[in-house]
Amino acid sequence: MFLIALVLTTAGCEKGYYGEEINNTEDTEETEGTEGSQDTDDGSDDSGDEGGSEGSGDEGGSEGPGGNADEADMLSVEQFMSQTLTGQTWVVGYVVGACSKTINNADFEPPFEYPQAILLADHPGETNKEKVITIGLPSGYKVRKELNLVDHPENYGKRVAIYGEQTTYLKVIGIKKPAGWKVY
Repeated sequence: MFLIALVLTTAGCEKGYYGEEINNTEDTEETEGTEGSQDTDDGSDDSGDEGGSEGSGDEGGSEGPGGNADEADMLSVEQFMSQTLTGQTWVVGYVVGACSKTINNADFEPPFEYPQAILLADHPGETNKEKVITIGLPSGYKVRKELNLVDHPENYGKRVAIYGEQTTYLKVIGIKKPAGWKVY
């Protein structure tokens, strides 16, 4: 009887599918890419990311999910960094640079060579790595096409609001996959 109960218990243990597959072995602090792809050290693009149906970035644009990007409800970069947050929230700041793989590769001066992430700060011109957050721009997502500094150097110094979930990204606090954004 015990053997039958054991077989029935273990045979019915299937992993559920809830949309996109998450690679739990990925170290989000060390890698830049998403869904298991990693950049190479040569600074090449992380085009292995899939811009598939869920999270493809089509929900972004001038305003994305999270309601009407009401500025009164947005957090400053300092507030975003100092609080442990759950769920998605808006953070607002200035685009002060680009980055790839780790914050040690932060690039604060044009011309920019990394389309994978932007850096936000409370003050334009900030270059202190301890006062910025990282915003991931996954390959194939609309947010990357619109906000990366390689293709859009005019975004440097602009004030933007980003909607997403707080996580560790590129070894600092940030948002790995923005769900919405607004450029001022």
